[in-house]
Amino acid sequence: MDYGLTWREDCDEYIAGTGCYNANCRSIASPEGTILNKLEWYRMGGEVSDRQWNDILGVLKVQGTNLDMAYLQRWAADLSVTDLLERALVDAGLKD
Repeated sequence: MDYGLTWREDCDEYIAGTGCYNANCRSIASPEGTILNKLEWYRMGGEVSDRQWNDILGVLKVQGTNLDMAYLQRWAADLSVTDLLERALVDAGLKD
């Protein structure tokens, strides 16, 4: 991970577990990227969309300990959605 990149640039390069870091992989969404995008959309939508929130919780519950938490926390802070990520982790049963 290159901390000199923006979230969008890094998202284009980071595909968890695939070793794929080029433009040919842009159609693959990592679970982490999906969570971060949906957290951002949830915030932009006034934090009222049950669909976005349930999607976030669904990905968290299915992926669980396979998620790259350091990556999620790093970019959640950059996107100002750390509070939402923490709440989602609790709601998904991944954090006390």
